[in-house]
Amino acid sequence: MTRGFRFNEKHLSQIPALQQLINLGFYYLPPEQTLAARQGKFGNVLLKDVLCEQLKKINRIHYKGQEYLFSDDSGYRS
Repeated sequence: MTRGFRFNEKHLSQIPALQQLINLGFYYLPPEQTLAARQGKFGNVLLKDVLCEQLKKINRIHYKGQEYLFSDDSGYRS
């Protein structure tokens, strides 16, 4: 009995996709860390703490020729 070629989605698409994202500068969170970042709720697909941290790094306010970082009070907690 010949089994033939078997497709394994994890090896054919998921792992190469993760490798590509890591090469682009993203970082991999293991499932345990991801669930903790979701506050134990699988339905929380947005990692708010990660989002807020990244928004603080990249967003700036330009005012009268000066550049300012957003403060913690700038609406990130919405």
